[in-house]
Amino acid sequence: DFGLVIEPFDVNAYHYLKLNQPDQWGILTRRDHPLSQKATVTADDLRDLPLIVSEQLQGNRTFAERTGLDWDTVHIVGTYNLLFNASLLVKEEIGHAVCLDRIINTSGSELIFVPLAPALKANTYLIWKKQAILSRPAKTLLEWMSFPQEKTTF
Repeated sequence: DFGLVIEPFDVNAYHYLKLNQPDQWGILTRRDHPLSQKATVTADDLRDLPLIVSEQLQGNRTFAERTGLDWDTVHIVGTYNLLFNASLLVKEEIGHAVCLDRIINTSGSELIFVPLAPALKANTYLIWKKQAILSRPAKTLLEWMSFPQEKTTF
């Protein structure tokens, strides 16, 4: 009935609810790497390091402009569809994963998330087809999830 999508994604072809809490972009790195000691990382910090980026993000010009990462010059050593898979590469010191916070639980692990500076946030949306006939449970879920600033019709 529903999908979850993260910016950048054009939600205008769907009915949607914007979820309440945006996600922070940054890198997943090893706790024993010097970057782990920084409060934030910049494009300059990442310029010569091996990076692992999501398939959807690679080549995204808006992301590159907002972060200062030039896709033509950064050292991309791999791409991922699932961050868990990228986290395994990070653990093996293959590279640093450009990712969203809170997807991988880093507490008690050898990995740590370090946010990008300047801060870059991404919204998450619950989407469903405009022509969809929603079941009663689906309607109930939408009513429960609806936020005062985001109303929709069924």
